[in-house]
Amino acid sequence: MAAPQRGSSGAARGTIQIFAGRMFFLASGYLITIILARNMGPAEYGTYGLIISLLVWLEGFMGLGVAQAAMLTIPGSSNAAQIAQAVRIIICTMALVLFAACWILAPWGAAFFKLEYGATQFRIAVADLPFFGLFLAYQGTLQGYERYGSIAIGLIVYASTKLLGTLLLFFVGFSVEAALVVNVVTTVAALVYFVAAERPSFTIPARAFVYQLMSIALPIAIFDFTFQLVTSAHMWLLKRIGDTPDVVIGYYAAALNVARLPTMIATVLSGIVLASISAALAADDKARAHRYVQSASRFTFVVLAPVCVFGALQAKEIMLLMYSDAYVDSASFFVPLLLGCGMLSLLLTMLNCLIAAKRRYLAAAILVAMLPTLLVLGVALTSTFGPVGAAHSFLATTTAGAIVSVIVVHRYFGNPARLAMLLRVTVATGLVSILGVFLHLPGLGVLLVLAILQCAYWILLVLFKELGKEDLRPFAVWQTGRAR
Repeated sequence: MAAPQRGSSGAARGTIQIFAGRMFFLASGYLITIILARNMGPAEYGTYGLIISLLVWLEGFMGLGVAQAAMLTIPGSSNAAQIAQAVRIIICTMALVLFAACWILAPWGAAFFKLEYGATQFRIAVADLPFFGLFLAYQGTLQGYERYGSIAIGLIVYASTKLLGTLLLFFVGFSVEAALVVNVVTTVAALVYFVAAERPSFTIPARAFVYQLMSIALPIAIFDFTFQLVTSAHMWLLKRIGDTPDVVIGYYAAALNVARLPTMIATVLSGIVLASISAALAADDKARAHRYVQSASRFTFVVLAPVCVFGALQAKEIMLLMYSDAYVDSASFFVPLLLGCGMLSLLLTMLNCLIAAKRRYLAAAILVAMLPTLLVLGVALTSTFGPVGAAHSFLATTTAGAIVSVIVVHRYFGNPARLAMLLRVTVATGLVSILGVFLHLPGLGVLLVLAILQCAYWILLVLFKELGKEDLRPFAVWQTGRAR
């Protein structure tokens, strides 16, 4: 497959394409979460959420950072096809090894997490690993080729298949095992699309490309492994420490699924940040790299602030709308989880800037340094305060990590965000929050409330001259030519 010329899609346009795909992915994901949580009940949904969190951690580890390394090495390379093939070979080998190990160790994992039918459930879940490995490899190479539209469609295929499979459970019955089977089938469907989209050439890559990818990928692998630990370990501790009922785990998993909305922002930006800043630094254009850092920070903060603050103000109404009265108790720890995920999104954006600047080990070291804090706070607070303590240990850890990452990025690039922008967004969010404190509507009314708050927020940003026509240009997808 021939790589397209670099610059055919600008960073902003690429962000919008992937953002559109992820918005569909996100909307479908929340609908799937609602269907599963309501029909399984808190206890079974808690088991499902725990197993899926472990699977996500394994899949992040399985990639070894090679897919992200492809994003950095494929652009502009005359050996793109061989690099892409090396990516597939490395990830697939790791996926098969990890699948075999997990299959053997499934009974031990079930005993550790006190799951009665855990061995069978774990084995169904890890059947996804080989397919997801290839899916991850193709996604990384398509990102390197700057085929953002193909990635977006692949995400839509993934989300649509999973939604259809979940709807079929109304006919075959809702269970942890059935939902895990749907997860495997979903990955296979998305993988088929990616294979058809890339039409790979089957070549034998030189060892040099394997070594090149692994040298870049090692710190990213450490990064991914630790990031998933930070994201999920607080829930694992809640399950492991004491005798936390499965129903409470279900409440916690449901709240965490909704709270993860802010992390989508950093996920959308990650590939764009890596490609854009890497290209600017490769051209020795530090001023342009600094502008990209500030653009990523601005996008994150402008979108992040209202999502976290307005969501926290409407926590009870959101949980009732999403999951019904059965999950109303989860509202108490939804707020710290939402704010913690907001801090996690800012942290991830900053660390991606460091990775693009080839400070990969430094980015990984910041995450690794967060683990002792999470474990100490997690054990202390969870054993004392239960799920509320676990959620606050996550919030404290991600806040500390975000502060450190901003300081480090400032050292390497300069100020990561304009003070004027921060003040305008803060004032706009604060003013609209006053309305949010008093405006509460039950049921679907919460969507109207959130829409009103968001509209008021965007209007204030326009009045403050923080948003203008330049911010709308990337959405003009009917226009052609290089994005500026």
